[in-house]
Amino acid sequence: MLKEWSPSLLMGLRQQKPLFADANCELTTLSNYESLVDQAFQSGFLNESEIEGIKEWRVSPST
Repeated sequence: MLKEWSPSLLMGLRQQKPLFADANCELTTLSNYESLVDQAFQSGFLNESEIEGIKEWRVSPST
């Protein structure tokens, strides 16, 4: 699971945010990270150990 989300992909997503502002276009998302992780756990898609791994990865994606 974690291998699918590379740090470069997430950095690319972060770099896109200013482009919306430059275009005077409001960026509105349908969800957020915490809600997605919670839903993945509640639905059984991720177990507790995987959730802990995701939390550690989010703090330091390059490791």
